Amino acid sequence: MTIYLWHMPVLLAMAGVTAVVALGTGAALPALDGPEWWLTRPLWLLSALALTAGVAVAVDRFERQPAPTGTRSSGRLVSAGLLGLGGVVLLLVVGTSVTTAIVAVALLMTALRLARAAEPVPALAIG
Repeated sequence: MTIYLWHMPVLLAMAGVTAVVALGTGAALPALDGPEWWLTRPLWLLSALALTAGVAVAVDRFERQPAPTGTRSSGRLVSAGLLGLGGVVLLLVVGTSVTTAIVAVALLMTALRLARAAEPVPALAIG
């Protein structure tokens, strides 16, 4: 699952770094349908594989933690589902920008928090 979740952010970061380097140095990127582009694919794929493997090893500890207990409140579950859906729909309908990405992540994080079981409030010790 880690590889599945992290391969796209790695590929997007690689593309972003390539674009920044090309713009910063003035280097021309090969044409997408040209032989130079195809000749660079093995190195690109090996780099993507190595970087994704490195990220997978780094985030593996998060997958080993037990899943949080889910809430039993149907209201919280419905709210969480609607917020999560809203985050995805926002990106699909409006498009991805810095603002929409921040709002979508906030909606998804709120949805995850609502879906978890509420933490019991500790009793106050009197006396």
